[in-house]
Amino acid sequence: MNQTLEKLDIMKVSFVITSEPRVRYRLKSLKTIVATLIFLMVVTVAGTERVRAGSFDIFRASNIESLSNNSILMMFQDDQGFLWLGTYDGLNRYDGKNVRVFRHEFDNPNSLSGNVINELHDAEEGYLWVLTT
Repeated sequence: MNQTLEKLDIMKVSFVITSEPRVRYRLKSLKTIVATLIFLMVVTVAGTERVRAGSFDIFRASNIESLSNNSILMMFQDDQGFLWLGTYDGLNRYDGKNVRVFRHEFDNPNSLSGNVINELHDAEEGYLWVLTT
């Protein structure tokens, strides 16, 4: 009977030792979750304050009807201040007042290769890289 008690005690000790890392792991997980939630709250509040401070210039384009398509896939502003808008139906250049549309022209090798604008990237001065499909 004494041997049985010793075996039970060893089993209890081994159970405590094996369960201890699980408790530590759960505490680490809980700490990680709490830290993540606090971080997200701070970022959200900081972002809200930035918008309230007026660091973004928001304007309404009155001639939005002249865009080639209402679905804007890409936006890019170049060094001259032009706002380039890539849509499903061509590339639009907005100068603050007017919109000029660039599309694929079948007989023009200098036109866009396609009308769906997937990406816009700045190149050397005076050039713009346009990825189309």
